Amino acid sequence: MAPEARVRLDDDSIVETDCSAYPTGPVGGLIVGDVLPVRYLASDPSLIEVDRDAMVAAKSAGLKSAEEGLVKLAEESIARDQG
Repeated sequence: MAPEARVRLDDDSIVETDCSAYPTGPVGGLIVGDVLPVRYLASDPSLIEVDRDAMVAAKSAGLKSAEEGLVKLAEESIARDQG
């Protein structure tokens, strides 16, 4: 059985349907209540699929931001120790 999704469309209507994809890999698993990017056909919004590419991009951006923050903290710590 495919995961179920409740999707709010651009016109604020809500569609409940099965998803055609379940993201794994670098994105990780899903938790009930997660908000996910999706793609659907405007002509048939019941044909929904999770936008895995958008999820991977968001995860990668978050990891890059976290790495940059850690580097900044390390540099500040070194500067304090040398000061």
